[in-house]
Amino acid sequence: MSVLALVTAHRENLMIQEVGQRHLVSCVVTVVQRHFPVGRTVHLSSTADNDHAKSVLDAIHSLKIRPVQVTGPNRTSMSPPNIQKISSYIIFTTNVKDITVQVEMLYTRSSWNSLGLFLIVVTIRVPDSEVLAISIIRELWQIGRGYNVVVVVQQDDLFNLYTWFPYSSHDNCAAVKNVVLINQWIMEGEGKFLFEGSLYPCKISSTFHGCTMNLSALMKGGIEDEFYSQYFLTYNLTRNYVNGFPDAVSEFGIFLTCMQILWNRETDMVFGGLPLGLEEFGNAEHIFPYFSAKESWFVPCPKPLSPLQSATHIFSPSVWVAIVVVLFLVTVVSWCLAKQSNDIRSYTTMSSALYNIWAVTVRVPLTGTPTSLRLRLLFFVFVLYCFAISTVFQTFLASALVDPGYENQLISLDEILDSGIEFGYDEYDNFFKIYPQI
Repeated sequence: MSVLALVTAHRENLMIQEVGQRHLVSCVVTVVQRHFPVGRTVHLSSTADNDHAKSVLDAIHSLKIRPVQVTGPNRTSMSPPNIQKISSYIIFTTNVKDITVQVEMLYTRSSWNSLGLFLIVVTIRVPDSEVLAISIIRELWQIGRGYNVVVVVQQDDLFNLYTWFPYSSHDNCAAVKNVVLINQWIMEGEGKFLFEGSLYPCKISSTFHGCTMNLSALMKGGIEDEFYSQYFLTYNLTRNYVNGFPDAVSEFGIFLTCMQILWNRETDMVFGGLPLGLEEFGNAEHIFPYFSAKESWFVPCPKPLSPLQSATHIFSPSVWVAIVVVLFLVTVVSWCLAKQSNDIRSYTTMSSALYNIWAVTVRVPLTGTPTSLRLRLLFFVFVLYCFAISTVFQTFLASALVDPGYENQLISLDEILDSGIEFGYDEYDNFFKIYPQI
């Protein structure tokens, strides 16, 4: 009797797990359908094989309205260079350590988007869902500054959905101290949300309640510093400069230091004449440029071409090659025809045939007139061909002799760097040597 009861209890436990898994998948897919942007990439991440991730992946694929990237055991979808930022993330986890590993891996990619929508799915039951949600959101904020985060945790017969609101008060600035239960998924029938509101509302208000923001500036005291002074005053933000650079450090060295401390989260913002498009900015969020500086390059004027160079430029290299090939083909054909028809000796040897073909090309008298009909027809066609080519050549040759033209002008930064010419510069040269793509 006890064995039967054990089997029955085990079967009921399996049924409960199946129901929980089915509702968890339904909850995640519903969030994707309602909140994730259509047509934008969804990144699904998991460090272990589980049925939840597979079921969600199949469901998203069946919708056919959102591309999906996947990272997980034995499956890694790498981001090619300059890829579009990921708009939404679904991360399956069981504990804080696991979420740390996944977020650190995703953060190193150029496709990382701290402004994206994050759905963290906890696949196991925990005794205190709120404490786990706080820990997960804190890790995501500290590593990658992701704040549009919703954590799904099962508690009893409900799925609790937690989020947080940064800078909501002077005591709640950039430190994750508490979370908000924004919605619940009820496991009844097909399942449904308890409330119909948005899971990703606007979280940044018009005031920051005097919270402190760490800043680093390449050029402190300039027009950008004045702009941010007014900006921080308007939005009630307290500035804290963390520069501390020695006076002997170059502007380029300051730039590299600023990007390093931004990467390490020792500062929240870097400004002051930053060039866009560098690899160091891969995981940083850019604002729209509001001020631009123009740099002018002065390069030598192009040298005039010699008459010989100008003449050789009349035709492209492929055309010159075609002319030479035609010359030798006609020579060989005329020699073969002369040998078959026993024509005059001026065409029965290769050297004499080449001489006569060249004579037609440059318009000088032949050593003898061919007698056979086929050879005469060949010469007639070749004379017409030479007449057309020489007419075009002489027309452009006259223009080339009057105005030979100039060498190619340097018009791009790559051409300047590849030319090998010496040039004078200031410290901005470091950018152009290391990052020629800008």
